[in-house]
Amino acid sequence: MATGEPQARGETVLVVEDNEDLRHLVVTFLSRLGYQVLEACDGATANEVLGRTPGVDLLLSDVMLPGGRSGPEIVAEARRQRPGLKSLFMSGCAGSGPDQLPEGATLLQKPFTKHDLAQKLRAVLDE
Repeated sequence: MATGEPQARGETVLVVEDNEDLRHLVVTFLSRLGYQVLEACDGATANEVLGRTPGVDLLLSDVMLPGGRSGPEIVAEARRQRPGLKSLFMSGCAGSGPDQLPEGATLLQKPFTKHDLAQKLRAVLDE
């Protein structure tokens, strides 16, 4: 563990990312930080996971996803069921700026390091 990487405090994170390699890397990073981690490759899978897992604290989603729904749309839908659900978006596209995100949303720009992810995730969870 690198100095200064904030650790989990018992939280569960759902990672929604269509790129399998990146999704597995993020899941590994988060697991090493002590988070309970669930994963989904698209919005439909994310909805299934959320439906059967009551204790999800944060949804970490790519902005652009296959299957007709974007990350912001998935988060909006999830918040109708769970109003207090926190979210963090990630994107590698230059066009996925704050104007495409809901007001107050936090964006983690790809590529990012484990340290970047740990810092942003902890900041959102602690808000």
